[in-house]
Amino acid sequence: MRMTILQENEQDCKLEIIEGTGEVLEDLSGTGRKRPWSERKSESVELLNLFEMARKIDESVISQTRLQALKDCGSWLTFAQQADGTRRLANANFCRLRLCPLCGWRRSLKLFSQVSKISEAILAEKKARFVFVTLTVENVKGEELRATIKRMNEGFKCLVQDKKGMAASATFRANLMGYMKAIEVTYNTKRNDFHPHIHCIFELAPKYFRGKEGGYLTHEDWRVMWRSVMKLDYEPQVDVRAIKNHHGKSRGGSCKVSC
Repeated sequence: MRMTILQENEQDCKLEIIEGTGEVLEDLSGTGRKRPWSERKSESVELLNLFEMARKIDESVISQTRLQALKDCGSWLTFAQQADGTRRLANANFCRLRLCPLCGWRRSLKLFSQVSKISEAILAEKKARFVFVTLTVENVKGEELRATIKRMNEGFKCLVQDKKGMAASATFRANLMGYMKAIEVTYNTKRNDFHPHIHCIFELAPKYFRGKEGGYLTHEDWRVMWRSVMKLDYEPQVDVRAIKNHHGKSRGGSCKVSC
């Protein structure tokens, strides 16, 4: 992985490229942690090897152009040196393949930043509380994955839209102000099956946390509700966590997940 520094020349305000210093550059997060570029790149190389083996059987699994893009993904990074001496990633080459671990990690960082900004903007305008919910089903084989995800999307739709005969869902919707939803699929190498699950952040009216009279749903309520909309013959795993609002001096604030 090649890294380059762009440093502003104070005399002509042009960016000077600094290379070959022998310095090992590190990209640090806002909390000072070293970001795992090398680890994610190693994972993308593993994916590259799998695609190369797959192409020997069927070349249609991925084009040579996209395969080369995966190979080059993250091979060079350019950092811009700030006035205070810190450095920020200014440019890089990414393949943007959906399965690429490096690009997937970058997308997760971007999504986290976007969610943080959105929550801060919401809290600056109105009172609200947030709940982080994970809805799951049992692992499925590859040929069942598409249909299972479709069923999960339909089940989720029943939670947030009008569904006759579901008192818990109706009570929840009365407090629902908005939500953000994402589907994640993990793969079990030992069992050769997939685990699709939904992650969602619900924006709720503050009265939701005032107990049953406010419409609060217990963990068991969520489990029963999810099982009902999915028409499952087993007890699904559901994770529900309140997100505490940490307000600063301004009207806005940040959010922190707590169990």
